[in-house]
Amino acid sequence: MKQRGFTLIEIIISIVIFSFVSAIILNLFIKSANVNIKAEAESFASLYCSNAIEVHKNDAITKPTTTQYYYNADWQAVTEQSKAEYRIELKMAPVSKNKYLVEVVATAYNAKGEQLVSYQTHMIKRDAAVLSW
Repeated sequence: MKQRGFTLIEIIISIVIFSFVSAIILNLFIKSANVNIKAEAESFASLYCSNAIEVHKNDAITKPTTTQYYYNADWQAVTEQSKAEYRIELKMAPVSKNKYLVEVVATAYNAKGEQLVSYQTHMIKRDAAVLSW
């Protein structure tokens, strides 16, 4: 009489192979989630940098100035730096007589306070006209 079924060794080997494959797939999901979090933070940082430049690009600049904006995880403005997950720093400085450098740096932090992403953009303007990004 012929018996059908799997031996204990076959079952153990299949469980080990399944465990390795599952661990690799799980690791890919975790890395994908981290990439998505960074991409979202960079996207918002880019948007808010552009917004900061638009708000201040027609300001008269007579001396170097720095303005900082703080936002929580939902990109709502907050006044305290300790409650902020995102910081946008706007630096404006005269370069020559009628030429100005405007630099915006957005930095995102994770829950531990570690820097997650940093986005930087700048433009040069002459009086109220933007020369370049």
